[in-house]
Amino acid sequence: MSNQQLILLIEQKRETLLEVAKLHGFASPIVIKCSQELDVLINKLMEDSPKQKETAN
Repeated sequence: MSNQQLILLIEQKRETLLEVAKLHGFASPIVIKCSQELDVLINKLMEDSPKQKETAN
């Protein structure tokens, strides 16, 4: 998956998270699950980032 695709997924998941949080509140299990899914996507982007790889070496 390209970084552009990953960024698009992150943006979509962030929008979903905000919508679900408005309906259910931030402490709702569904909101927490959505937030965790967003974290996974962001972590994947950070792992794949060329800048991140340069600083690791």
